[in-house]
Amino acid sequence: MTVVELNARLDSYLAVRSALGFRLQSERTLLRSFIQFLYSRAELHPIRAQMAVEWACSSSATRGVAGQAARLSMARKFLLHLRATVPETEIPDRGLITYARRPRPYIFLKRKSNS
Repeated sequence: MTVVELNARLDSYLAVRSALGFRLQSERTLLRSFIQFLYSRAELHPIRAQMAVEWACSSSATRGVAGQAARLSMARKFLLHLRATVPETEIPDRGLITYARRPRPYIFLKRKSNS
């Protein structure tokens, strides 16, 4: 598969998601970055799950664990779409990168005064 074919498949995926009402500003940019990452590694066909994980975890000063998990989730959704037409495509398992858990909120209640 060439980079042009992969970009065409990405365009069709984004068109379907857009028609369903999803806002895709960040997905559009990040998934194009994913394709460029695959192209730079010469791993366009078949796409391996390991490449998606490596892309999601690629270094950045501004991205933490939650950002990596979100990137992997975006790549998974696109790869699931791609697998319908390219069965050799591998999908990384869920939970390979966990989202950061927020602490349970504590609600302060005002005490009633006895006076």
